Amino acid sequence: MRVFVNRQTHCLLILSYGFALVLRENGARDEQEQKKKDQSRPPKLFIEFVPEDMLPSIDSCEFQEVCLGQGDHDTEESSRINSGLGDVPYFSDHKERKFYGLLGFYALKGRIYVGFIVERAEVGSAIINQRIYRIDNTVFLSLDGDCYDYYSRSDSKQSKHGSSSSSSSSVPSLSSVPSTVGSIQKLLASGTFFYSPNYDMSSCLQERSVCCLEGQAGGFPDDKKEFQFDPQLYKRSNSRFVWNSSMISGLVTFRSRLSEEEGRAFDKGRFLVTIVRGFAQSLTIRKKNVNDFLLMTIITKQDCKKSGSLLGPYGMDDNGNVTNFAETEFIVSDRGHCYSFVLLRGNVPLFWKLERQLVSTKLQFPRSNEASKHAFIRHFDELVCKYGSIHVVDALSSKGTQPELSRRYDEALRANITEGVPVLYTKIEEEDFSVDPKHNRLLWKPLRELDGPLSEFQVFCSSLEGDRETKAKAKHETEMRQRGTFLVNTLDSNKRANFVQMNLSERIMESLLGKLVSESAELRKWFWNNHQFLWDGNGRSLGKLADHYNGSIRTKNKRGGLVGKMASQSKKYVSSSSSSNSGKQNQFDRLLGRLSEQYEVQLIDPIHDYVVQELEKRSSQFVSKKHLSVFTVTFNVNAEQSADDISRLIYPEQGEDGNTTLYDVVMVGLEEVVELSPGKIMSIDPTIRLFWEQKIQAVLVAHGGQKYTLLRGEQLGGILALVFVRGSAENSKYIKEIETASKKTGLKGMAANKGGVAISFSYSNHLRLCFVVSHLAAGFNNAEERHQDFKTIANGMQFSKSRGLRDFDVVFWMGDFNFRIDSSNEDVRSLIAHAKKHPDRKQQVINKLFESDQLNRQMSSGETFPFFDEHEISFLPTYKFDKGTDVYDSSEKERVPAWTDRIVTFAKKRSILEQLSYNSVPELKFSDHRPVYAIFRLAVDIIDDETRSVIEKKLYESRKMKVRAASLILSKDISGGYDDVLHYGLPAPSSKGKKWWLQPSGDDETSGNKDSEIKRCRIRFRRLDSGKYELNPEMSYNPFVGTDSFVRKK
Repeated sequence: MRVFVNRQTHCLLILSYGFALVLRENGARDEQEQKKKDQSRPPKLFIEFVPEDMLPSIDSCEFQEVCLGQGDHDTEESSRINSGLGDVPYFSDHKERKFYGLLGFYALKGRIYVGFIVERAEVGSAIINQRIYRIDNTVFLSLDGDCYDYYSRSDSKQSKHGSSSSSSSSVPSLSSVPSTVGSIQKLLASGTFFYSPNYDMSSCLQERSVCCLEGQAGGFPDDKKEFQFDPQLYKRSNSRFVWNSSMISGLVTFRSRLSEEEGRAFDKGRFLVTIVRGFAQSLTIRKKNVNDFLLMTIITKQDCKKSGSLLGPYGMDDNGNVTNFAETEFIVSDRGHCYSFVLLRGNVPLFWKLERQLVSTKLQFPRSNEASKHAFIRHFDELVCKYGSIHVVDALSSKGTQPELSRRYDEALRANITEGVPVLYTKIEEEDFSVDPKHNRLLWKPLRELDGPLSEFQVFCSSLEGDRETKAKAKHETEMRQRGTFLVNTLDSNKRANFVQMNLSERIMESLLGKLVSESAELRKWFWNNHQFLWDGNGRSLGKLADHYNGSIRTKNKRGGLVGKMASQSKKYVSSSSSSNSGKQNQFDRLLGRLSEQYEVQLIDPIHDYVVQELEKRSSQFVSKKHLSVFTVTFNVNAEQSADDISRLIYPEQGEDGNTTLYDVVMVGLEEVVELSPGKIMSIDPTIRLFWEQKIQAVLVAHGGQKYTLLRGEQLGGILALVFVRGSAENSKYIKEIETASKKTGLKGMAANKGGVAISFSYSNHLRLCFVVSHLAAGFNNAEERHQDFKTIANGMQFSKSRGLRDFDVVFWMGDFNFRIDSSNEDVRSLIAHAKKHPDRKQQVINKLFESDQLNRQMSSGETFPFFDEHEISFLPTYKFDKGTDVYDSSEKERVPAWTDRIVTFAKKRSILEQLSYNSVPELKFSDHRPVYAIFRLAVDIIDDETRSVIEKKLYESRKMKVRAASLILSKDISGGYDDVLHYGLPAPSSKGKKWWLQPSGDDETSGNKDSEIKRCRIRFRRLDSGKYELNPEMSYNPFVGTDSFVRKK
């Protein structure tokens, strides 16, 4: 692989095996635009993949080759590198640096970096021709600056030792390089990351073999066929183990569009590399025949999909991903056959946390069983889908708080895993373990309970000899498939989990020993020694990773006794767990692209727009329609926990036959669930949230006729948001990527008495929904403060991948907005009394009051909730009542009645959202507010991704044949100027100084009319142009009242 750069055009050229990947930045070059760009939307790159012989002369395009020097390692640095053996440091005096593979793209403050693997060390092979390398160093080249704008250990060390070489002087020092890029490179150079140039390491051997035998991409390489990356398999199940997934997401999509021939060239050239973190090592046993051998390999891949802490004593997240989850694959092969099996480990998949005290820990369960159900079921559904039957091995200790966690785990499995789902449970008791004092290790008495699953699950076995036809022919004779696996769960003990897995591995290997080695005692001894060595190395390496992450401090006291124990306990528990691992977690989040200021780089190829348009025309071939019924309600409960029946809160509308509507999604937003006093806000009582969860759940079960699952609940001070989902198989299948966010607005953002919370999720991967509940500033005359609260919440809600509220397809925003009616108390109350006395005139009264509504006026002027919609109000003001009555506030303050409780919506495509009703629930009187609800009908596109991918690929191939002669980025226009990049039938991309939709026509340019550009974007109205009409100065503030926008001039 060779890399060339053109600094003037910000273009990078990567050559490998006769093909070229061309990257060109789509950004500004002037300084002012760059400052704006640092805070702008996701950065974009033009990309093109072409044969090398189609390139113009590289010299004529002013490209310069990037050359890497030699990398030296001193003993201090080598001690930080995990060699793969768990305890043996890697050391090399001199190491050659080359471009071995493309890691992907990383964006930082508007600047795009392209990452490469430049130093590696071979640690083994999965099987023959599938080599595994440890990553020892990386390089990140900037497209927006100096081509040597990266951090390099060797270069920084030369400057540190005072090297006088001319080459080192031209390289910026570490201090001049962005620290975030340097921190990512240090993490990648820690010796814990692995990759293979011959296969996708995120997949296991059985998956790759099935692909090979079925003629798909991703199978075993042979003499006739190189390995092919399988984008569908990657997206479907294996991306959870890929630590550069955010850096290669665009490349995966781009790779899926290439033809089969181009795809093979793309994979062979290492233009797409997946990296995993964990442990990998191989050992070889030579048999009596000199040319015969036995290869033993262990590969452990740590999961990186979980949000929040990836390691340590924590539970699972809202999407069912659990801390410390890892997949271990053990492979034994020779020249003819290979055998492999997969084992899993992870923390207990419940919502729990440890409250650390001075000399003890207390286990807390922050969510109810119902609130944990959706994530718990999803966790096992995904495991069963990928691995088959799951046998849970509960290896929790019988000491301390762990028995309680074990008991709850068993109850959750019994309650949520239905009959027919292949999930079994076995608890390992403490007496099954003992300590070997001679070797200082655990001993385990094998459980007869596991004999059945061990023989039933089997192992994967496949032939490695012959071509694909031979392998397919021998498939029924020699191949076995692993039908299930064991999941070992602990609190946070890598040692215990590794020990249980090693014993399971021994039991499996005993059944295969006769097929693998002869009766030779010496060979069998080597076999078990290597088996023990690999598992010990696996345990030590993963233990070191966890210890380094947790920053644990062990106090050594030769005397021992109470003093040593107290010192150890105090250091362990007084130190905040969050502070000890926050630095490491921050590095992980940067690498995984999860920080709020990070954006994924978007790749745009020359024919992207054309294909998107054509796909829209053919959408009927891969899109089916589904309609969701969405119910939303907001209610300020005034800190009341009423025993009244709240059925009308969820089912305010019933048919004549008494039947209720079945909702797919129920969103309940409650305000003031606790008293808004400093003491109550600072110390929230968790039983209050549980009260409302159970009360609403009971209503759904009693009246809905179907099961509803609490998808997510989120609380901020007195604000509580609860999302329930009807428990159909389709809803559970399509709902993913559940996230939450919150923003305080009380006391200038420091207090939670006011603010907002949000719950978001994706439906069918292509529609992102967000539900927001907020409580804004109170007070009749504080409309401007409420407007500022809105802006704070709207701009402050941050989700993963730098997404804000504007990035969602549909936003439902509800709450106690506290906007009032700008009229006197007497006028408002007299109009309400008139409406009650004359129901036929009620809507006229409401329209009259609505013209003075503060929120209506701010929305009309585009200040608060711009681009949001609110349905016409047909109910009387919902604030403020004397509790238990229909009488508006009769206290000394006599507050003016108002519509403080509102529901507004935003939809990028308004056609997909239909509001069916908007009303209040006057029957619920235990609060000084009345609930307000809205019912929606949401149209959802269910996209068949596989069919869409096939159509998209055909469109790309046909379009390439037509435009191949007009190369986008490789043409000589690349050196002419940034705005001259062609876009196949479309104008050049816009910049600050040039916008194609505002360009003057040829006549304007020749006439020298400087104002022509402004005239071309004017909006004109025929009535105004006629001179006979003018804007109506008396146009109503109420958008639901029909008034003419134009009137005749007098």
